[in-house]
Amino acid sequence: AHPAPPIHRAALVQRYEFAWDLAASPEALWPFVSNTEKMNRATGLAPVRFEIEAMGTSPKLTGNQRVAGMAMRWREHPYEWIEGSRHVVLRVFDKGVLRWYVAEVQLERLAGGGTRLRNSIRLEPRGLLARVLSRWEIGVKYRRRLDRVYRRLDRMLAAGPQRRPEIDPIDPEVAI
Repeated sequence: AHPAPPIHRAALVQRYEFAWDLAASPEALWPFVSNTEKMNRATGLAPVRFEIEAMGTSPKLTGNQRVAGMAMRWREHPYEWIEGSRHVVLRVFDKGVLRWYVAEVQLERLAGGGTRLRNSIRLEPRGLLARVLSRWEIGVKYRRRLDRVYRRLDRMLAAGPQRRPEIDPIDPEVAI
């Protein structure tokens, strides 16, 4: 079972729910939207540096990143992963403006064809600055970036086999 976030003050938890109805099928979208490192890069997030500490039978994975100029450090919990339809990650921060962060991407097949892609984020900020900053960084900027990436990906995948296979639909600057 995926661990629950360590909620400190429930009244401070922020929720962001974004959804897109796309023409591409869940099978076509999944290999791209499940590649979190590539999606992070395409949405302009700084690269994550991971450290693995192997002690006993359960290794500890720690991530480090700079967001909006601020250092973030967290424990990365194993993904909840349902192949082809959903992935969820929990990050518990020991450094930075957030206490914890849960991100979920879900693909739902639409009756008339295509996919409803849902991207949900829940987080608990540490203070007033973090509450304001996260509303801007996630609620406005990140949503715009996701919209741009998902719509571009959908256009390329919906084009079918005639699209140029050497062009990466998420990151066009990278040759496959």
